[in-house]
Amino acid sequence: MKQAVQSGRLDDGQMILADGMFILIENGGHTNAILLSVDVNGLYKKPNAWGHDLFTFQIMNESGRLVPMGAQGTLFQNENVYCSPNSTNSENGIGCTFKALTDKDYFKNLPK
Repeated sequence: MKQAVQSGRLDDGQMILADGMFILIENGGHTNAILLSVDVNGLYKKPNAWGHDLFTFQIMNESGRLVPMGAQGTLFQNENVYCSPNSTNSENGIGCTFKALTDKDYFKNLPK
């Protein structure tokens, strides 16, 4: 499942926090949504891959709620396409945030 990150999803703003965490912003684009992605171990530590150390959240237009990508109603909720060890989609992994937060075995089962 380890997928190279599509830089077009992360090109509207970036910041590195004091602890090294890297936050990326996508404002609109072809999705018409605000996406926040967080590289939890920082830009300079591998693997820099969605669903491994990079997780994306969507600010829902209707409510303003911050929702983990892959949850119902988000842009990338189809687990078979966006969070699957068998998917070849170029954005595979972007929809894994919800699963990473709700499946206690998620990180134990990540492909190497």
